[in-house]
Amino acid sequence: MAPNYGVGSIILGGCIAHILTIIIAMILGKIIERFCAERLVNLIGGLLFIGFGFWELFFGILYIDYFEE
Repeated sequence: MAPNYGVGSIILGGCIAHILTIIIAMILGKIIERFCAERLVNLIGGLLFIGFGFWELFFGILYIDYFEE
């Protein structure tokens, strides 16, 4: 992309995208904070972490083995 659009515009676009992502995360965090207890959010986050770990453990290995043959 840099040869077509220039390095400066790529850096500027990335910075703007990160700033917008942080702002959206802060707004959604405040909304979630109103409706859910902190303990529930921590529980859901922990379960997702473990679930993604198992997913990568089983399906990630199968995906890599499938394309290496």
